[in-house]
This record gives sequence, structure tokens and C-alpha cells, in this order.
Amino acid sequence: MYLKSCLLMIALLVAGLQLGGCTQAGQWTLAYRDTATGSAWQYSEVAGFYQTLEQCQAKGDGLVRLGGDKGEYLCGSDCKAENGLLTCQISHAGKAGDVQ
Repeated sequence: MYLKSCLLMIALLVAGLQLGGCTQAGQWTLAYRDTATGSAWQYSEVAGFYQTLEQCQAKGDGLVRLGGDKGEYLCGSDCKAENGLLTCQISHAGKAGDVQ
């Protein structure tokens, strides 16, 4: 019975994140894709959470570098996931060629 309860809680948590997940205020969300497409960001592309914009951008720049300078990233604040799409109140984008 305990195992079933735990599995149900996990399933509800995952469903909640997919339908309406959000990040904490003051936290920066990093989304990354290995190919620059310019299309809308998906919640499934979230790669981490950071306390400052600078930390988020440093990690995004590093991921672009590791990916052969072909990817792009988004650092967003006050983000929400709606219907699988990631929307943020404040966002800063980076891509291949931005890395110094």
C-alpha cells in the first residue's frame, strides 16, 4: 500500500510539473538545446536552476562550448510551464558565437 501511495504522489508531481510547473521567485531557470532553432522553448529543455543570472549564463555558455558552439540557451526568471512550453517574465538568450 505504501509503495502505491508513493507512486501516485510521484505521478501527480510529474503531471503538475508538465502542466503548470514554475520556478521560485528570484531563481533563474536555464533551458538549453544543442542546436540553435529559434523556436519556442519547451519545458523539457530545462537544464537547471541558479541563484543569479551570472551563474545561469556561465553554465549556458559552458554548455554551448561543450556542444561544439552550435547550441543556444535561455536564462529566465519567474518561469512557468504551460502546455509543455516554457514562458518567463524576464529572459536573456545566448547562442553559439556569444561565448567569449
